[in-house]
Amino acid sequence: MLSIIVYGRNDSHGYNLHKRAALSFNCLAQVLDDDDDEIVFVDYNTPPEMPTFIEAIRDTLTDEAIRRMRVIRVPASIHAERFAARTHLPALEPIARNAGLRRTNPANRWILSTNTDMLFVPTQSRSLSDIVGSLDDGYYALPRFNLPEALWESLDRKDPAEALERAADWGTSLHLDEVVTSYPWMLFDAPGDFQLVLRDRLLEMRGFDEEMLLGWHVDSNLCKRHWLGYGAPNDLRHELRGYHCDHTRVPGVFHSRERVSNDLERFSHSVDRPDLPEQAETWGLADVALEEVDLRASVAAALPEALRTVLPEHSGAPPTVDGRTAFALFCYPAEHVLPFVARALATLSRSQPVAYVGENPELVEPLARLLTELAFSTPLLVADGSLHDFGAVPGVLVTNVADVVRRAEAVIFDFGLPSTLAYDAEPILVSQWPYATLQGLGQVLSQLDALVQIDTSGSHDARPLRMYV
Repeated sequence: MLSIIVYGRNDSHGYNLHKRAALSFNCLAQVLDDDDDEIVFVDYNTPPEMPTFIEAIRDTLTDEAIRRMRVIRVPASIHAERFAARTHLPALEPIARNAGLRRTNPANRWILSTNTDMLFVPTQSRSLSDIVGSLDDGYYALPRFNLPEALWESLDRKDPAEALERAADWGTSLHLDEVVTSYPWMLFDAPGDFQLVLRDRLLEMRGFDEEMLLGWHVDSNLCKRHWLGYGAPNDLRHELRGYHCDHTRVPGVFHSRERVSNDLERFSHSVDRPDLPEQAETWGLADVALEEVDLRASVAAALPEALRTVLPEHSGAPPTVDGRTAFALFCYPAEHVLPFVARALATLSRSQPVAYVGENPELVEPLARLLTELAFSTPLLVADGSLHDFGAVPGVLVTNVADVVRRAEAVIFDFGLPSTLAYDAEPILVSQWPYATLQGLGQVLSQLDALVQIDTSGSHDARPLRMYV
């Protein structure tokens, strides 16, 4: 019946983003009851070493919200390559919303474009799904009522039924409700918090205008274009009330005095056609296969049990190392280090290759097994030139440094040695190391230098690498 599109990134946009967003998602899920209803969150430009925003707050979401949510990740590399030079904003509304729109469930008739701080209260004890299911074709708008920070912060994000009841009560008893009207094509001020449109019409309009990369007025542009093509908006306030969780305690990226924004005259008042022919073939990152994060089976969610399977059973006391001389130890127990190395995997999708550069077979073997256990689609890439025969290790593919740069999403550099060499012994001076040991670590340094040179030369097509040492 209904696809709800929201977007954001794993940052602290505005104020107390984690709480107000979790409150919003849980309340959205609370008022959905059609089997096909979904909440499509587009995670835009979260740094690659970090989890998506929804993964970061997963433990604060209700089971129903998790069941309804789909998380589509637009990687930071896409923003850097295509848009960063044209905007000061780290998250781009029209690009994110269009990416979500293109990938919504085609079985759903309606799209609701809203934001991560809205609570919607049906006025007649009906679900939002029921309300939408009874509507005639058209565009539906809603006035925005505001909840001060001190009020919504007092709500329990894991109790959406109570939160919606209290918001509705406060709206009237505390005199919060105030309808602010606007131009005929918008009907109400701040229209972007509730834009309910037929999915087929939004696709026909080519979504949101992707030239609007400076912030503001993306919503009013859509209002004007729909008004030109399909007629005036409809007022839904007799069925629903929408409450916005205010977040003005600290300034956001849209509120600095030096900010620039999209031209209101160009993108609203002067708009004269409903469609966007210039983006007809490209809108919504049509040429990009975007990752969809499964909140119930992500790499991060599967990691603890995968590590338990790969690591040997713990026995005896933990190993001890003298912190005063640890700098001189170039060895470690692989079973202790592997969980920390595995953090490099947690934010990857299973289709993204991982590479290893080092000389420690005690780590390579369980790391390769871990990738297999997590169902990564490619084996562990190991740069050639090692003194060890890593090609004989199951789940390992030995390749050259240039191929590592071209294919790998994350590269793990290991300057450690097997724990059997000296872990619980006195530190061995570098001058006393066997020549082969020095040669092996020298090879790792050489490969690090080679990868950096290739990755920063600008003469290749590689993506920026994540390197872990």
